Amino acid sequence: MKVFCLATIATASILPERLGQGVIVNDSIIDEEFMTEVLAAPEGRAFKDDCVNSLSAYHRNAVEACDALVLNNKYRQNHAANNFVVPSKTTCEGAQKWAQHLADKSLAQGKPILEHSPSSERPGEGENIAWSSWGGSTMSSAVTMFQSEDVNWNFSSATCKKDKVYGHFTQNVWQSTTSACYAKAVNSLGTWTVGRYNPPGNYIGQEAKNVDSRGPLDGNYVGSN
Repeated sequence: MKVFCLATIATASILPERLGQGVIVNDSIIDEEFMTEVLAAPEGRAFKDDCVNSLSAYHRNAVEACDALVLNNKYRQNHAANNFVVPSKTTCEGAQKWAQHLADKSLAQGKPILEHSPSSERPGEGENIAWSSWGGSTMSSAVTMFQSEDVNWNFSSATCKKDKVYGHFTQNVWQSTTSACYAKAVNSLGTWTVGRYNPPGNYIGQEAKNVDSRGPLDGNYVGSN
């Protein structure tokens, strides 16, 4: 059984605000200098090359999706989790399909909607979703927003801080999850980003085994930047 902490979170401007079952992206949170550093590292370049070569045949935004995965892997390293491997076509296409569904449904109703796909739509996969009012929002910005929930997690006790949201962060760094893919859809209302994770994380009772108890190894909490 999977669980997300669904209570309203703190009002600090750099932390995600909730919209339905996802987060609202604050695009200013992305650290461009840090992102440039991550992508310039030899390990990041090598993964990105492999990722783009694999995804470019079918992903609408292969380079951007692979940038987001390089960033996610950097976050995972900082929590003693193995890097995500290059994702499968099925995972990526599922993420793209649901991002487009959310964009289309939102446009039809005239307001942004964030809701998770049925489990039957993504067997054996977890999901994070986000929306930005800016049409130029990137998947890396969404990954950063997911990660910013790190300040809401009690690492020593493997529990959620009171009235905080954490499930996007824990899925980002869940140690038994081995691959992920990001995709987005854009219209006049903004940008919807969907992350799919295989196998899924956030299983009740398995948090201590899958989220390193030391917190970020470099001492840097993304949600406090």
